[in-house]
Amino acid sequence: MNTSDIIEPEKWTCSANEVLHISIAEPSKAISFLPKFTYPIFGDSEQIFGYQDLRIDLAFDCLSMKPLLTYKYSKKLSKDIKSIEEIFENFLPRGDYILKDENEWIDCIANEKFELNDENIIYSYERKIEDKIKKFDIYKFQLNFEEIGKTLLLRIQILVLFFIEAGSYININDKGWEIYLIYDRNEIENKKIFIGFCTCYKFWKFEEFEKYDSIKDFDNEIKFRSRLSQIIILPPFQGNGHGKEIYKCITEEWIKDKRCEEITIEDPNEEFDELRDKIDLERFIESGLIKEIKEIPINFIKRKELRKKLKLTKRQFNRILEMGLYYYLLVNKNKEQGNKEEEYSIKNFQGEKSIRLMIKKRIYESNKEGLESIGDKEIVKSKLQEVTYSMRSARAPTAAQLATPPPPTSSTKGKFFGSSSIADAFRKQAAGSFGPEMSRKLSQLIKIEKSLERSLESISNERKLVAKQLSIWGADNDDDVSDVTDKIGVLLYEIGELEDQFIDKYDLYRITLKSVRNIEGSVQPSRDRKIKITDEIAQLKYKDPQSPKISVLEQELVRAEAESLVAEAQLSNITREKLKAAFNYQFDSLRELSEKMALIAGYGKALLELLDDSPVTPGETRPAYDGYEASKQIIIDCENSLSAWTLDNSYLKEPLLSIHQGIEDVYTVPEGIVEGEGEEHEAAEQEWAEHDNEEVAA
Repeated sequence: MNTSDIIEPEKWTCSANEVLHISIAEPSKAISFLPKFTYPIFGDSEQIFGYQDLRIDLAFDCLSMKPLLTYKYSKKLSKDIKSIEEIFENFLPRGDYILKDENEWIDCIANEKFELNDENIIYSYERKIEDKIKKFDIYKFQLNFEEIGKTLLLRIQILVLFFIEAGSYININDKGWEIYLIYDRNEIENKKIFIGFCTCYKFWKFEEFEKYDSIKDFDNEIKFRSRLSQIIILPPFQGNGHGKEIYKCITEEWIKDKRCEEITIEDPNEEFDELRDKIDLERFIESGLIKEIKEIPINFIKRKELRKKLKLTKRQFNRILEMGLYYYLLVNKNKEQGNKEEEYSIKNFQGEKSIRLMIKKRIYESNKEGLESIGDKEIVKSKLQEVTYSMRSARAPTAAQLATPPPPTSSTKGKFFGSSSIADAFRKQAAGSFGPEMSRKLSQLIKIEKSLERSLESISNERKLVAKQLSIWGADNDDDVSDVTDKIGVLLYEIGELEDQFIDKYDLYRITLKSVRNIEGSVQPSRDRKIKITDEIAQLKYKDPQSPKISVLEQELVRAEAESLVAEAQLSNITREKLKAAFNYQFDSLRELSEKMALIAGYGKALLELLDDSPVTPGETRPAYDGYEASKQIIIDCENSLSAWTLDNSYLKEPLLSIHQGIEDVYTVPEGIVEGEGEEHEAAEQEWAEHDNEEVAA
């Protein structure tokens, strides 16, 4: 192992998410994809240390899902490094996977003669994919007594670790577990292809424990709550509606089952929540249950009756109810335009106001204890308004976010250091006073930027409070003032959200500077070592000019200078690279914030045009306000403009410069230096080699 390996540990480190390749071996080809998470196997850092040029392949047969694990690398740091098979042996089915030998894997698949029984198909559907109509089947297995289902789950459960955050293996011996699997029928090649799966659990109600304890299998009299636990559609097959089909299949089966009393979901992520909402809302509307709502507010008995028919949890039912009323608003709009197919009416329904009140009531009931402890009714009202605004402002990713995915939340957020706190005063005064001397100035800049981000966060929070308070004040005024202030409040709240996003992007600038600071700190030891050796040589030459240690130290100094040369070159390169990257983050985020705020200001002025500010004489009545649709459309147009904005279509393209020079104009190559990075590196290496030889000869 050479010196460069010691000072560059990154050569022996790789990202597990990048070197692990998962594939489904179809009859004619293999479809490969990367995992989303690997920390359950390789640790929180998701890094693998000790290998160079590592590649891991985990292949599955498309029908039986029997796994094959292979890997290769060019170098291994030492024999003490844990092998790849040792890492995976606790996560793959014991005795039911093949290691390294692809031919053995192929023979095992052929000899196993794995088949799926058509009797287990509970649902089939078709999808048009790449201009071809494909047919898919959903199979269902009870894990406690159907061995095929258990075998499949043991083989595919490692996918849970790769694609579900905080996912874990289930207890397959628990009789409450079921598994649903999607397969492409693949009639052309006559071999089914695995698409995805879902595990579900039944929580049985112990109404009569003696009866429950005596049964061998679940019978038709035991009531249960069903839970959809884990659902995975493999990445190559996502976006084709498979998640929707398997959710509809499972929930419709449970709705028809008289024993099932409630359908629940285990820790759904945002994407699945959105899918679930769409399907549950479609079912609520298409079943005609929405037409059973005759008046607002809905009485307790009717709520219970509707919820029982849909078999939803209380929270999910209330959300679907609110969405259904938004649908009713669209129905009314269609009715005004002459479409009478969906005509029906709800007594005492006041449009968005009624829905907002329902949302606030739901939030209050869910957080009643905490809100009541506040005591101040105005603060409680403000809190409810804040959450309502937050829900209204939620929408799909903007074009800018799709082009450049948002960074993680700023590391400064949510950390409070009061202006009078000792910790805050100490941090400000001591910023940059510790650590390697080389990195202290940059450390101080990074500390100041952190303080700036906290100030920006405070501004963002205050802006949102202003938006809420404006809406609260306007609500008690006339209809026009109430509507316009409410919509302006939405725009102001959006500015606060943009400022919040700006902090996250601005933090990328600060984090990038930290990488320069870190490498500055890493260079300091090599400089200190050179100084220390030089001092030792000088002292020895003064005390004992003939000391044999002098030549040893001089050779050590040459090596230290060589290492320092590499480190200094890295510092020079990284400083320029990261400096450009850091300020590109800052300037791009500033540009986005500024242009989006300008857009909001324009739409805000359009809202003001809806206010009739012509004076009225005493006793005169101001004309009735009828700008609700116009104000709503202005907000929609604003949201669409913000969503469509990207750096590529920004209003300010390039600045007008009186002089424009590039790198070749502002840098000159000194005489005696070979131009070109590769040649310069070789020249430096040769120079140090000659110097080293001279010292050894001496």
